[in-house]
Amino acid sequence: WRTAAFVHAAESAGVLVRSAEDFTLRDGRAPHAVRIGVNGMVDPARFEDGIIKLATLLDNPREEIGV
Repeated sequence: WRTAAFVHAAESAGVLVRSAEDFTLRDGRAPHAVRIGVNGMVDPARFEDGIIKLATLLDNPREEIGV
């Protein structure tokens, strides 16, 4: 996965994540990662559903990779 594509796919699946680039200093190097924000007020079943959706995306990467 490219980070931007994964963020978009997660959003399309109903799970909001942010690219690590959003948290990197201007002259810093971003890791190839996303950030997951966890809110203690979220129902545990809803949280588990979101994690399962992310795991499913990671287990099934897109076939094509845009350049």
